[in-house]
Amino acid sequence: IVVKITAATICGTDIHIWRGKRIVPLPAILGHEGTGRIYSMGDNIRTDSVGLKLTEGDRIMWSIVLTCGRCYGCVIEKNQVTCQDRKIYGYMSCEEFPHLNGTFSTHMYLRPNTVIFKVPDNISDELVSTLNCAGAVAYHTFERADIRPGMTAVIQGTGPLALYLTALLKEVDVKVIVIGRNPIRLKALKHFGVDHIIDRSEYKTPEERINLVKELTYNVGADRVFELTGHPSVIPEGMSMLRKGGKYMLVGTASENVGTVSINPSEITLNAIELIGVRAYEPRHLLKVLKFVCSKKKKYPFDEMITQKFKLEDLQRAFLLYESGKFVKAAIIPK
Repeated sequence: IVVKITAATICGTDIHIWRGKRIVPLPAILGHEGTGRIYSMGDNIRTDSVGLKLTEGDRIMWSIVLTCGRCYGCVIEKNQVTCQDRKIYGYMSCEEFPHLNGTFSTHMYLRPNTVIFKVPDNISDELVSTLNCAGAVAYHTFERADIRPGMTAVIQGTGPLALYLTALLKEVDVKVIVIGRNPIRLKALKHFGVDHIIDRSEYKTPEERINLVKELTYNVGADRVFELTGHPSVIPEGMSMLRKGGKYMLVGTASENVGTVSINPSEITLNAIELIGVRAYEPRHLLKVLKFVCSKKKKYPFDEMITQKFKLEDLQRAFLLYESGKFVKAAIIPK
């Protein structure tokens, strides 16, 4: 399928690739979050991955991950996340055919066996674009965290992942505490029903923030802590916010060259805590978050996360503004 891109959105990983913190084959067309309409498709394609009829001009979304279908992860584990030879749109070289592998483009080629879903009309292009990374990863994280009603969760980070995860947690009556500094993003999170915000500009040290979390949890600690910042330095702090037997979900630190951190393993053992790494998602998470957002649009202001729009030719300026924290999420709109 050749897709005419109608919207793409900037992810933190795009910035990591741009800055050399995540290694991908070059040259590459960046961009993995996106949506568009079918420009042309093969004669043998008649439906999307759930059986809905497809025709040229239909709006679609797709999984960013391509699996090999032959390795241990695919054949035995039957888990897309553990494929040993997976490829990701926006992370591949554009030197070889079919060249158009990223969403920061006017058109994109979806390879055979790409998971595709037809998109309903009640959701904007810009919002759809955020689902095939931030939204689906948030749903996968939520599923892996084994959440139960009445729990307390701490979220380290204030980006779109935090917005989606907050909505999912509030739907099952979880008390949500968010830690961050960016005033634009903290304001957006308030609209999603966050119970407490710990502003890093006010609580400047890890000790202050840890003590406040303990105070807000009756000196027990949080049931779950989610690392969504991409900065390893927050990990020891987040682990210290957990109750005994709690779970620390590592989501944001997904680039190779973001640095390392020192951890005392006895803190893990003696407090019986679990460290769980969450990588990307499986197709079911993408479909589930699409259904969730479509059904909860009136309850949560998902569209508010798109606070800037740029032309494709202004992509570098958009990257620079993203780095400086000038918006929650930016959409790139090709002509």
